[in-house]
This record gives sequence, C-alpha cells and structure tokens, in this order.
Amino acid sequence: MSPNPLSSERAMNVTEAVDRRVSVRAFKPDPVPGALVREILEAAHRAPSGGNLQPWRVHALAGEPLEALKARVAANLGGETPEYDVYPDNLWDPFRTRRFECGEDLYATLGIPREDKPARLQQLFKNTQFFGAPVGLFFSLDRKLGKPQWADVGMYMQTVMLLAVERGLATCAQEFWARYPRTVGEHVGLPEDHMLFSGMALGWADETAPINSLRTRRDPFDVWATMSGFSTRSTTPAAPSSSPQATRPPSAVMARAEMAAPFSALSVSIFPLLRSATQTRPSSRPAASRDSFGVAATRTTSALWSKPISAASLPIGPVAPLNGQTTAPLAPEVASITPPARKAMLFT
Repeated sequence: MSPNPLSSERAMNVTEAVDRRVSVRAFKPDPVPGALVREILEAAHRAPSGGNLQPWRVHALAGEPLEALKARVAANLGGETPEYDVYPDNLWDPFRTRRFECGEDLYATLGIPREDKPARLQQLFKNTQFFGAPVGLFFSLDRKLGKPQWADVGMYMQTVMLLAVERGLATCAQEFWARYPRTVGEHVGLPEDHMLFSGMALGWADETAPINSLRTRRDPFDVWATMSGFSTRSTTPAAPSSSPQATRPPSAVMARAEMAAPFSALSVSIFPLLRSATQTRPSSRPAASRDSFGVAATRTTSALWSKPISAASLPIGPVAPLNGQTTAPLAPEVASITPPARKAMLFT
C-alpha cells in the first residue's frame, strides 16, 4: 500500500488540500483499504445541502465488481444515450476558450497533436478504466430533485476529493460516466427513480506519469469576482501557494475564439456552488442529523479489497511513435464506432 504522507508530517490545512487537489489521470494499481474509503465517504456527509436534504447516493466499487464493470463498458465504447448534457450546445466564450485550452494542455503533456485523432480517442477511453485507479465511485440522486440538489451533490463530491487529498490519495471526477447510465445503473443496482450524475476515480497517484503534471489554468480574481463595501485597510498577506497555479491574463479569455472546435478535457472537476445562509443557528440547537453510511452509500466489496488489483487495459492497440507523419491505428473496437459517434464523444 502506498504510504500516507501525513503520517509523519503536520496535519494538512484546508487551503493546502484545495491547492493540491488536481484531476489525476494515471494511478498506481495499489489497492485502497475499504475502511479508508468508507472513512472518507462518511466524513464527507457533513457537506452542506439546502434544507439538509442530503440528496447524494454513493456506490463504491473495487476488486472484481469494478473489473466486471470495466469489461462491460470496454465492450461498448460507443456509449449510451446520456440523461443530461455535460456541456451546452455551441459553447460560447469565455467558456469555449477555457475548455479548449484545458484539452490542448492535457494532450500536450502526452505529446499528442490535434491531428492525431486516434491517439486522442485512446486517451479518452481511459476514462472507462478509471485511469487505472483501484476504486471507482458513482454519485447519483433522485431524478425528481432539481438543480439546487445537483449543486448539493457537487459539494459532497468536492468534500470527498479534499478528504482524499488529506489522506494522501488522489481523485478524478468523471462526468464522462454520464454516457453509461443504463450499464452503470444495472451494475450497481441503482433504483429506477435515481439517475447517475458522475463517477470518480480514487487511488494513489502515479507521480511519474507525464499527464499528472497538468495544472489547469485559472483566470485572475478580477475576471470573475467583485468586492464592494470592504475596508481599504491592509491585511496580512496570505502565504504563497505551495504549488504554482497557471493563470491566464484577462485578454486571453477571448483569445483563440475562432480556432477549431475544442476537444474534450476528458473529465470534469466538480466545483462547488456557494450558498449563503439566511440565519445563524443558535448554539443551543442540536446539529442537523445525517443519515448513516449504509443509507447513503453502498460499498460493493470482494475479497480483492485487500489484495493487489491489476488495472485492466483497454482493448486498444499501442499508440505509434509521433513524428508528424504517423498516427496510431484504430483498433477494431474503436473502428466499429461510426464517425458521427466518434465526433460526439470528442466534442462533449
């Protein structure tokens, strides 16, 4: 098992966890103990939700159940009809540029040019294998609930990701799994009145993988926030971030708007929506109750929870050396997907 770096260091604070959290797309096969997974999921249930609805439902897979799901999905790389669109049609700026840059930066870490569509598809399909992570999580909610409850699930997921970082683990939130609502629903026994929202890879990051060097850009504060009514008195400056953030100057937000349509960033980090409280809770009032772990989550286990798990590889041929002339051949499983379907998978 990979060691927890916190065991010999001071406890990580929230700011450090937020700064260190990134979407990891290459994991070690080392298993994560079921007790640790439950500890994270159960601790996260203190996440906020409007009216304390706690709308999240969680399924955690490892070992044989996870391998069986990956095998089912690998046999249907074309996907199914999603129950919701991850992105709006005809995405506009500045969102279009941000998405484009994210995808380009990601493929650049792997040395894959825009012209090499087969290699990009192969990387995209690694989502179906949870990027080699030994644990796969699925988040769902009652389909009759509304957009505010989707935000609540997002806040729960963000809490899971930060708690994972605190324990030395890594994650990658994957709305990619919205492409497989029927397969995932059948595999985990999701009730008919619930819909799949997102998946998440969980495990130990492979620090040697080039793709894990990606640090997505962030716009400067003044692009997306305003402050008014505050004192102009200076305050103690915050300590510099432990790892540098790539930032984009305001002028770059509209840059490259006329470039070719963007490629998918493969998976989406879930960013919590901020809620403001309308009143403070009296200190004498008991804390709002939370459902027990068994009510909100299902941990599908097998004897392999405590044994090494070999990450299944996709049935796709190796990528040919990139020299500006050669592209990787499409394996039969990929070639069977119609060109329109391939385009839809890359552009959603």
